[in-house]
Amino acid sequence: MAGIRENESVESKRGRLSHRKGADAEREMAKLIQSSFPGHNVQRIGGNERRKNVLVGDIVCLMYDRWGLKVCKHAPECFFQGLFFDVKKRITRAVPTWWRKINDDCPVNRIPVLIYYHPQTKWMVRWKGEGAYLLKDWLQIIRAEYGQP
Repeated sequence: MAGIRENESVESKRGRLSHRKGADAEREMAKLIQSSFPGHNVQRIGGNERRKNVLVGDIVCLMYDRWGLKVCKHAPECFFQGLFFDVKKRITRAVPTWWRKINDDCPVNRIPVLIYYHPQTKWMVRWKGEGAYLLKDWLQIIRAEYGQP
């Protein structure tokens, strides 16, 4: 079968492609959010990775670089530090399951933000247990709530 590495199963290839699709969605979302909030340093961390034994989410605003230099002009009071992102881009939607999982994973002092793709409405956002918003509407809410231009 074309595109399969030697000794790689079809399931393994699907897993690799699924992982890549997820990473691409996370990068796309980080870029979109970054363009909406200049001065922040919004980036894809990916895979709800653990940093200092705490889950950090798929997207974060990195306030300092590895040398300790400030790269987010809003540090240390950056409002993104209070949000916990999970990005999903799948054909089949499982929003209730995703919402339960992000609430289980979310650290106590952060607000879960589930961003998911729906083919008819494009990017949707669920947060604070409220209903779903179109991404553009949610970005306006965030600007108003956190006093961002």
